[in-house]
Amino acid sequence: MEQNITDLLNHTQTFQRCQRNFDLSRELDIDTAKTLYEIALSVPSKQNFVNYDVVAVTNRSLIRKIAEASVSDDQSFLTPKLQQELKNGRLQNPQVDAHMLLMYFLKPDMADRDYGNRDPGPKGGPTKRFINWKHLTNLEIGISTGAVGLAANSLGLRTGFCKCFTESSLPQKEFEDIGIDVNELVVILGIGYPLHEDHTLHTDGVHESDSFTKLEQRKIII
Repeated sequence: MEQNITDLLNHTQTFQRCQRNFDLSRELDIDTAKTLYEIALSVPSKQNFVNYDVVAVTNRSLIRKIAEASVSDDQSFLTPKLQQELKNGRLQNPQVDAHMLLMYFLKPDMADRDYGNRDPGPKGGPTKRFINWKHLTNLEIGISTGAVGLAANSLGLRTGFCKCFTESSLPQKEFEDIGIDVNELVVILGIGYPLHEDHTLHTDGVHESDSFTKLEQRKIII
């Protein structure tokens, strides 16, 4: 039992780190991918409503296109050296160039839904209602990604989140064909088998990303 508890903590700590490299020569088992996707869809949400869509992507060429679009709209904060490297083909967020992506999209039409007796929702007009709905939905997405991430790391996989993407550069047709609006993308979670022990080293074995020490968090037990 003690070993299992230690393992769980270790898996949480690897989940804490953004994996920047993946062994793309190794295939992700289809059953593993399906199970992780089911976990993403099975977590709690308020009144069990579905306020977001989760799109699972395992197609390698599509993943690469998404990775290439995972760049900040405004790159003025980047150093000239890094801007040049990006022009030469370096990925800004290589955690997206993984075996599998889970992409979370808001479903704005749910904000205006009449929930009736099931959940009357907050008062204060449509603006306040939408703000509350979006806040709630982001919490639900956090629960989903947390559950998937911990499960993936417990299976020997590694993960990385990405919030930087240029919607206009994302593959449009592939998402339009399934009724998804890319402008509603909230976050991308990359999942795969690690290639390098150093999580900051990119898959190409050349480039690196920064890593930050987690700030000390208060432990409050009552």
